[in-house]
Amino acid sequence: MFEKNVEQIARAREIEAEALAKLADLKAEIENEYGHALERLSSKVSEAKQNLADAEGVLRSLAVENFNSTGEKKPNAAVTIKEFSVLEYDPDTAIDWCIASNMKNALKLDKRKFETLAKAAEPEFVVFDVEPRAQIATDLSDWLI
Repeated sequence: MFEKNVEQIARAREIEAEALAKLADLKAEIENEYGHALERLSSKVSEAKQNLADAEGVLRSLAVENFNSTGEKKPNAAVTIKEFSVLEYDPDTAIDWCIASNMKNALKLDKRKFETLAKAAEPEFVVFDVEPRAQIATDLSDWLI
């Protein structure tokens, strides 16, 4: 039973392994031939990204500073000031407020943490069950024809 399925998976894994090996060989070949050039280019890209981020940060700061002193929202054809609502609050106070105000739908359950705690505490409302799951052997070389 299931022999055909296992053979199919074994063949698929073999094809995948061959493709991964070829890819690794090609990557190694490219690295050997162009490694230094790739490193230099990668370094230039990183430097360019940092320079761009720095320049954008300076321009944004200057534009906000200009807006704060003049109220001008379009200081340049390429720069626009937009205003966003920003809320500042203590997360613990916000959770307490949501619970007290019956706004529990604003809270999100951390499923992983809850399930870890529930396994230890075994609360009455949690149903503990066993679910069968199929596990396929890693080595299927005996199934290759």
